[in-house]
Amino acid sequence: VPCYDNGLCSGGECKNSCEQKGKIACLCSSEDEICKICCQSDEDSPCEPLLSNGLSVGNLTDGKLCGNGHCSQGVCEIGAQDIQERIWELMDEIDVNMVLRWFKNNIVFTIIIFTSIFWIPISIFVDWLDDKYDLGVLDEILGSSDGERQIRTASGGKSRDIRLYPDLQDTGL
Repeated sequence: VPCYDNGLCSGGECKNSCEQKGKIACLCSSEDEICKICCQSDEDSPCEPLLSNGLSVGNLTDGKLCGNGHCSQGVCEIGAQDIQERIWELMDEIDVNMVLRWFKNNIVFTIIIFTSIFWIPISIFVDWLDDKYDLGVLDEILGSSDGERQIRTASGGKSRDIRLYPDLQDTGL
């Protein structure tokens, strides 16, 4: 079964082309071989393209880093040099279907983002409203200018008047 990076699944593990031949994967350094699948026999041996019947086995997967760029169809294309250019290149590639596919693949993160967009502004508003209520600003809106409220008790259902904001004159201050 084929798996990541031109490998094959063997015994539940993905083995790349080099591991299948009992070699170690490495990156070739010459410009014409930099995007080829390269291996070495051991850590001290040179890194060379993997050959089969005298021909190169294949190229690295498109998008793999090489030198100052990335591999594309076996050729190392020099990419954007600074982060700003890379971001703009990414922005050019983004389309609606790509975004929807990303949301579908990351459903938990998507749910967190959309609920945060809803709940964070509401919680900020409720906190602001609570602060205004504590300061007594909402007394006029709620119908009491002197801090008195009618509160229903949970047990008896009868209402009684209580003072939430005692006047400073009553306390002697």
